Amino acid sequence: MERKSLPFKITGAYEGFAETEGLLRLDNTNITLQFQTVDAVFGMMKSAIKNISISIDELETIEFRKRFWGNHIFMHISRLDLAQALPSQSSNQIKLKIARGDRTLAEDMVRAIRLQQSEYEYDQALKAS
Repeated sequence: MERKSLPFKITGAYEGFAETEGLLRLDNTNITLQFQTVDAVFGMMKSAIKNISISIDELETIEFRKRFWGNHIFMHISRLDLAQALPSQSSNQIKLKIARGDRTLAEDMVRAIRLQQSEYEYDQALKAS
C-alpha cells in the first residue's frame, strides 16, 4: 500500500446543510479519522479539524462495499462516544463515503486494517496462554 491516508466524506450532516471531509489513516494499532465539517451551501463556514482515534481492539468489524451509486466503508466499533463524535453517525456504526477513484486504496486499507486486527488478536491470545 503506497498511500497511507484514505480520503472520505460524510454527507447529510446537519440535515443536509453540511458535509464532512476527512482522512482515514492506519497507524500501528490505531485507526485515526481526521475530519472537518464544511457548510454545503457556500463552503465558507468550516469547523476546526478534529481527530478521532479508534484502537484496533475497539473495532468490531470493518467492511468495504462497492456499489454503482457509491462506495462506502462501514465500521462497527465498541464505543458509542467515538461514533457519535462524527456528524450524522448514530449507534456504533460509522459510514464513510469513498470516491470512485479511491476504490483500490479503500480495499487495500480495509485489508491492512483486518490484517492488523488479526495480528493484534493473535498477540492477545499468545499473552493469555
